[in-house]
Amino acid sequence: MTAAALPVPIIRVLMTLMRGVVSSGVAVIAVLASSAVSLSADDSDVIERGRAVFHAAWVPPGAANEFTGLGPVFNTDSCASCHVDNGRGAPVRADDRANTSLVVKFAARDNGGGADTIRRYGNRLNYRAVTGVPAEGELTVAFETIEGRFADGERYALQKPVYGFDKLGNGAVAKDTLVAVRMAPPIAGLGLLEKVPEDWIKARAAANGASGGPVKGRPNAVWDSINFRMTLGRFGWKADTPNLTRIIAAAFITDMGLTSRLFPLDNCGEMQSACKASAAPSRIEVDDATLDAVTQYVALLPPPPPRIDADSERGRALFASTGCISCHVPKVPVMMADGKTSEIAPYTDLLLHDMGDGLADGMPEAAATGREWRTAPLWGLGLARCTPDRAGYLHDGRARNVSEAILWHGGEAAQARHAFARLDAQQREALLKFLDGL
Repeated sequence: MTAAALPVPIIRVLMTLMRGVVSSGVAVIAVLASSAVSLSADDSDVIERGRAVFHAAWVPPGAANEFTGLGPVFNTDSCASCHVDNGRGAPVRADDRANTSLVVKFAARDNGGGADTIRRYGNRLNYRAVTGVPAEGELTVAFETIEGRFADGERYALQKPVYGFDKLGNGAVAKDTLVAVRMAPPIAGLGLLEKVPEDWIKARAAANGASGGPVKGRPNAVWDSINFRMTLGRFGWKADTPNLTRIIAAAFITDMGLTSRLFPLDNCGEMQSACKASAAPSRIEVDDATLDAVTQYVALLPPPPPRIDADSERGRALFASTGCISCHVPKVPVMMADGKTSEIAPYTDLLLHDMGDGLADGMPEAAATGREWRTAPLWGLGLARCTPDRAGYLHDGRARNVSEAILWHGGEAAQARHAFARLDAQQREALLKFLDGL
């Protein structure tokens, strides 16, 4: 069924989500239309409901508002406040101590080090709290400068973040605690990534292993708490989440303190008496219908349209010759609702790669080590630059531009980084222009 043959309410939903995007490629539109074929006319109301929930400002329990249940501890009151225009969160800044787009994760080490921090704060640091509950604290950041030169002599300077905490409400964060800082990623196109066949991802990993080259990407193995089985992770900075429903439910609880069937307990550390007293035991604040509505809404968000022209061909060739294409795969298959295979261009392999010491944060997630990261999709990369307060790249937004992001690559990507650094100024400009158009 083509988009033109879809029922009128579904066409309206798709056009709302596409928001005038008609040049993003026939394949993308076809896959989105294929996804919508299984929706009834009534389901268009579900997606409209998901959009309303995504943009709603939630309030604490007891308020005369449809969207209640915020807290007891939280970072923000709406999904859209972090994912502005379905994009990425705001980058890390030294002068911003309550950056709600940055998630701070806590974990204990295998030897138990850091467990006291988990008892005090749970597994997330929340910057805000409802009345009567102490906020947990603020994230602070300072920067160390790492200077270098390209092969043609041009200088560059990277900024390495050094994180700390201030105004902690429940005692110090133990020095042996594992701490990870993550920026809210862009969400457009996630529904398409969910359709990438698992066999293709595993085949990419097998080909990497057999190649003898430096790239040794591998899939993350995660527990699917919806279908109760081990499966392949494909979402999150470390591919620690298997599907959209779970990653959305996780965002509700960690960022907004909203419980669901998948996360029924508020994120209070066992030593946070005020938080625990304020929590509503056994109350589910995001019911299954609401969670499903948001999931369907996000699943149909299309990736931004590419802005590739004839002038981009030189940059495309350099993208391949420098080795970037080994991980950022441009042509990826997706399984459509009718069982046929189509193709999208997300520039990812959805695999984990060891990115070296420079980007390592020591935080393992499922089977991913503290040095491994999922290949980030590059579609829509240039849109962050168009919104200056969202122009931060990599997992914590430390890179102020795409060139810096490339220069942070190490480990399996070290050869590609060195190849980029050896380009002359005109070649670098051509490559970056190509990436800016994705």
